[in-house]
Amino acid sequence: MTSHPDYRFGNVFASTTLAGLLASSEARRQFSERPIQLVRRTCIECEYLALCHGGCPVGAYAVHGRLAESDPYCALYQALFRQIEDAAIRLARQAVAGYLGAGGQPARRR
Repeated sequence: MTSHPDYRFGNVFASTTLAGLLASSEARRQFSERPIQLVRRTCIECEYLALCHGGCPVGAYAVHGRLAESDPYCALYQALFRQIEDAAIRLARQAVAGYLGAGGQPARRR
C-alpha cells in the first residue's frame, strides 16, 4: 500500500536486516492480523475463505477506511467461485462418464 504512507513497512536503508525491518513494522503487524480479524467478524461462515482470505486489503481500505474489513467485491468473488466450482463438478462428472462408458464399466482402450 505504498500510496498510503501510514501503511509503509519501513525504510530498508534504516534497518540492518529485512527481518528486523519487518519485525518492527506496525503496518506489517496490522496486515498479518487482518485475516484473524476478518475471520472473527465477517468471514468465518464463508465457504471460500481458504481461497480469498478476505480479499484485497487495499480495496477494503479504499472503500471502508480500515484494513479489518472484507473486500468490497466479496459478493462478486463468491459468485465467481461458485461458478468455477459448478463448472469443475460438471467437468469431473463428464470425465468419469467418459471413462466408465455406457455400461458403467471402464471403457476399453484401443
